[in-house]
Amino acid sequence: MFDAVFVSDIHLSTDVPARTAVFVSFLRRLHTRKLYILGDLFDFWVGGDHARLFHGSGLFDALTQLRADGTEIFILPGNRDFLISNTAPHIFPAEILPETHTINSPYGRTLLLHGDQLLLNDVGYTLFRFCSRQKVLRLLYLSLPLQLRLGIARIMRQQSKTAVKRKRNKNPRILQFSRYALSSLLRQGFRCVVCGHIHRTSKFCFRVGNDTLHIYVLGQWTQNGGDFLTLNSGRFVFHTFKA
Repeated sequence: MFDAVFVSDIHLSTDVPARTAVFVSFLRRLHTRKLYILGDLFDFWVGGDHARLFHGSGLFDALTQLRADGTEIFILPGNRDFLISNTAPHIFPAEILPETHTINSPYGRTLLLHGDQLLLNDVGYTLFRFCSRQKVLRLLYLSLPLQLRLGIARIMRQQSKTAVKRKRNKNPRILQFSRYALSSLLRQGFRCVVCGHIHRTSKFCFRVGNDTLHIYVLGQWTQNGGDFLTLNSGRFVFHTFKA
């Protein structure tokens, strides 16, 4: 039994049922007091009625059973499924958290977030992120028919893939965490960050003077499985779940 488990970037989609199946298998085998899903549980999320497309996949049944077994489940919005925060609470057998959440860890004050907030070098994305989080735009989008919302989401998903590839080839630094953002977290008293978004499992430290920020980054899941982070007996440890 783990004290806490952290996962991110599962990117569940009805177009890739094998990925959903492997994550459901992971949930059914999991024994933890708390589960934190740090954004992008879904490849995209267009509103509460999106949930019915996953009926029969076993996802919601597995989450419900996990909670019934005593696990507290927390979901943070990601950059692809940020509209989860606009979804009625009864849709998910979990607590939907704000985009950032603070816990205590062996390092001290620890920040949980998806991670896209830290990419301040990507000015274009930062502007898009600000605009897309505006309440009026959210409500306007959610008022559209489901199929139209799905169509728009798929187009934007493809455009995002193209943009990321172009940015990576042109200037990889754009897709790295901003030193300014990390310095700001240190000034706010954080000593650890757990996040995802950049799809590469890693652990590194960021230092300013005598202050150190310990950063754990979760990777992306595929139909073959994925990495997860555990907190147990005062230690963070990475693990891999394989299908």
